[in-house]
Amino acid sequence: MYNQRKVKIIKKPLFQGDSGVETFTFEFDKFYNELDLSKLSAYLKLTYPDDSGDVIKLTTLPQDDESVILLSWVAEGKNTQVAGEILAQILFENDESTVVLNSEVFNIEIKNSVNSTMLSLGGSTQVEILLSRVNGKIDEINKFLNSKIVSSVNGLSGDVTLSAKSLNAPTVDELNEEIDKLKSGEYTAKKAECDASGNDITSNYVKKSDLQWAQVAYSIIPQDSEIELSLGGRYKELFALMEIPFNLSEPNTPVSTRIETKIGSSYVIVYDTEESDLTLYSETYHVSFKFNMCANFAKVEKQQASLDTGDAIGLVAKTTIGKDIGQSFIDNLRIRFFDESGNEIYSKGGSISVYGLKQIG
Repeated sequence: MYNQRKVKIIKKPLFQGDSGVETFTFEFDKFYNELDLSKLSAYLKLTYPDDSGDVIKLTTLPQDDESVILLSWVAEGKNTQVAGEILAQILFENDESTVVLNSEVFNIEIKNSVNSTMLSLGGSTQVEILLSRVNGKIDEINKFLNSKIVSSVNGLSGDVTLSAKSLNAPTVDELNEEIDKLKSGEYTAKKAECDASGNDITSNYVKKSDLQWAQVAYSIIPQDSEIELSLGGRYKELFALMEIPFNLSEPNTPVSTRIETKIGSSYVIVYDTEESDLTLYSETYHVSFKFNMCANFAKVEKQQASLDTGDAIGLVAKTTIGKDIGQSFIDNLRIRFFDESGNEIYSKGGSISVYGLKQIG
């Protein structure tokens, strides 16, 4: 069933009003293409017969078959209020709450039950039930109207003449006085912290500067060690530009290029030419790397030239399709060179500038 989105479901009989007595089990392929679904969160989307809906997190069950995932759901009272057919679908989300995969759509039936209102009223007729409901609504309306009727204003009632003073309202002169205070700077405005809906502005809105490219690192390349850069934030796109100088005191050395990022205590390879495509020390090179993150996949485009930066003549380019690095951003880089025997070689100076576009959310 590789690359399938079918759900094998063990259905249970459900009746209107059931709660907590029936457990549904769903079986789904563990892998879709090369994506391991067991590393994602599974949810059940439901659309009820009255067109309302719900999303419920599913419980993963242990099982012996490592090629499938076993998920379970206990039907509660809120799921069985309306009789009829429920449309259902399983979805898988990553740690950023992005929907990665949807299963096929399937049905769950809620069968009719005897009207519980009639039973609770001890066999009342439909007319009696209707009258009881109408009288209840009338009582609710009366309470609402009584709560809204104005009996007095600022303690005044009866035949009174309302004035600005009796209503505690400011006069024109008092309003003009406050306006003058604003103009003179006596009052200072407080920076808004929430929007009109009460959402915190800092955590819910993106600053314009976060959507613009900015330099995030600059370093002189060390003489006798690899290049290590901490970027001071999480970035979904990066552009790194290196200038590697020629060196008459060193023999010309063909090298391959490897770029790594540190996740936890281990380094993960982001990009590796694997074979020599650059000759150190022979002349001055300008080398650039463009990083693009799509989910956990890093795509890297490399360009190099022995001429001035931006000159289209003599450009050599190489691009990786994409590599899963286990996270959706890059916050540090280590750049290394290796000769044809696998020995690490250093560029003996130069400089590197890195520009970034932040990960949002």
